[in-house]
Amino acid sequence: LETGGPVGGVGFDNWDRDEADDVITTSEFGGDVAGVFDAIVVLDDSHSHTDAKVSDDLSINNGLLYAMSGGELVGVGTVAPQSTLHVEGSLKIGDVLTVETVLADPSDCCYAHEGPGCDDAACADMVCAELTGCCTVEWDLSCVQFGQDWASQVCGPLCQSPNVDVHGTVRLFGARTLLYANIYQPPQPETHYFLAEGAAASDGFVIAKATVSIPNALFQIHGWIGGTALVAASVNSVVGSDFPVRTNGFTMPVRIGEVWKVSAVRDAAQNQPQHVQIYWQPLGQ
Repeated sequence: LETGGPVGGVGFDNWDRDEADDVITTSEFGGDVAGVFDAIVVLDDSHSHTDAKVSDDLSINNGLLYAMSGGELVGVGTVAPQSTLHVEGSLKIGDVLTVETVLADPSDCCYAHEGPGCDDAACADMVCAELTGCCTVEWDLSCVQFGQDWASQVCGPLCQSPNVDVHGTVRLFGARTLLYANIYQPPQPETHYFLAEGAAASDGFVIAKATVSIPNALFQIHGWIGGTALVAASVNSVVGSDFPVRTNGFTMPVRIGEVWKVSAVRDAAQNQPQHVQIYWQPLGQ
């Protein structure tokens, strides 16, 4: 529409003729923007676009979600979060919540690994002051166990599992792993022989089963945490039985970072190897 002079009349009385509040393609906004802008369409086909980035200076506190600029804690339903993600009220993640989604990764001070030292300097310093090889050769099971037994004030909290309170459908157990399956006879009677051991990278269970197949024999398997035998299972076959095969076992809970072992013991009458199976059953993996 082009005109050759001033435009007026009844038909234009309600038109906005103040150019000061016009929004044009070069308009810039700062602070709050208020007003009524009818039928605004913003198009930009001048170049290709990459993923948008939200400024690090953005803070949110709308009564439901709390995430302050520069902060490290996020609250849902709370304005005073106490952890990286703090949820007040119910939390639903899909139809099934797996525990691994909420358990923290442990420090590598809590399990044996190749290379010297571990990722917590205070724990490593305390352990290596007594066991120098832990910081010069490799961080093995003895380093883990010393940290939990004798440097527990420093190393212990690194391996503590967080508490999880979940209502609804929960998948607690990960894939079961067979660690040992063999026919075994301890060389000497009444002596412990260790068949398997490890440092737990997560909370879980050691499951052990023993079977005897000769009459009048006593065979035992023991579960150890550190240097203490906590559980045991005895398998005693019956003299003169038509079916002398007997099976027994145990399930031993293990916390993250703890060093566990399974040993076998036989009595003097046993003269034949017996079948032993040992499994690791993790929580939440």
